[in-house]
Amino acid sequence: MKGPRYDGKYLKDLVDKLLGPTKLNQTLTKVVIPTFDLKDMHPVIFSSYEASANSSKNAKLSDICLGTSAVPTYLPAYYFKNYYDAEKYREYNLIDGGIVANNLDGCAEETTTEGAIFEDANAGDNYLRIQVCFTYPQHA
Repeated sequence: MKGPRYDGKYLKDLVDKLLGPTKLNQTLTKVVIPTFDLKDMHPVIFSSYEASANSSKNAKLSDICLGTSAVPTYLPAYYFKNYYDAEKYREYNLIDGGIVANNLDGCAEETTTEGAIFEDANAGDNYLRIQVCFTYPQHA
């Protein structure tokens, strides 16, 4: 097999249409989204809390979703620049966060204990875990 199975154009069009210009700090609830940066070779964990404190991580939600959806062999890595000042930006070259954060409960717990999701210490005991998986139907 040469390159990813899909080019990702349809997914990008759909996600851009659904999420529009919404930024990470505009989510209706606190979120944690794991990704992996191929250029820097390290995990990048996007959280709504950190987006409020660090403008270089307050990217468009559509860009973050496309990055964490880029499952190797199925979709290409997703590259984007997040402009957080008139001339300042941070580059991301992202793939599926499951590459490094296979235990999303642990990732969320670690983030909550650091106060990165919940401002109220008691709220860290309750959170909703949503994991979206990319699958291909099996042929019998």
